[in-house]
Amino acid sequence: MHAEVDGRRYRQIPREYDRDPEIHVTQPPPTRRSWLQIGITLGMVAIVVAVSMVVTAQLPEQGQKDLLREWGPMENASLVALFAGVALLLMFVKRGVRTMLLSALFLATIAVREMDGHTAFTTGGIERTEYYVDPNVPILEKAIVLLFFVVMGYAFIVYLKDNWDRFCRGLAERHGTSWAIIIAIACFILGKLADSANRLLGRIGLSFTGDDLMKRALEESIELAGAFAFLLAVIFAVLPPRTQDDTDLEPTAR
Repeated sequence: MHAEVDGRRYRQIPREYDRDPEIHVTQPPPTRRSWLQIGITLGMVAIVVAVSMVVTAQLPEQGQKDLLREWGPMENASLVALFAGVALLLMFVKRGVRTMLLSALFLATIAVREMDGHTAFTTGGIERTEYYVDPNVPILEKAIVLLFFVVMGYAFIVYLKDNWDRFCRGLAERHGTSWAIIIAIACFILGKLADSANRLLGRIGLSFTGDDLMKRALEESIELAGAFAFLLAVIFAVLPPRTQDDTDLEPTAR
């Protein structure tokens, strides 16, 4: 098949995306829009971190504490972004019921973790190995927590089975959704590393020096950027699939 664009003749290349509407659940066909989406995500991360750090630095000490406290403005902004992503996924659930529901479940789990849900309903932090060997923790409570992890693990395996190939293809072809997810995960990992750096280094006799509040601001700002990156990934995923344009066309001889 051929098409005329700006007076030039092009050969149209069939794409598997046009044959499989379900693929649009997580990534649209690669276009110039995809490059724009990646740029938007990276730019957003840089702006959020930079603005958060500058604003924190300009505040007096009490203002910094108020900004960074539990359930403070910065943490609440992260929760708003994450739950907005959950709401969007549920609104567009018909685009792929299992994928959308599991995506919403995982985003909600991250939000609950940000609200310290991993300690709010249990005797101790369920992310620490000490919790499972502590004799003071009731056996029933440990069993419920382990069951939760088994269910979440099974859901994650199902999710990967449904979407892993699509996700990897999206990374290779520079789709905005796949790259926004990678950027969001990287932000949360960096935020947790910043949170635990002093504790980990303290075990080998080292520690960071500097303003503790600014280190906390760096951690919170990176996690805030990660929350908005997840929201952007959802927005990119639910955007209407693009019709073929000149990025799907290959020049041919006239």
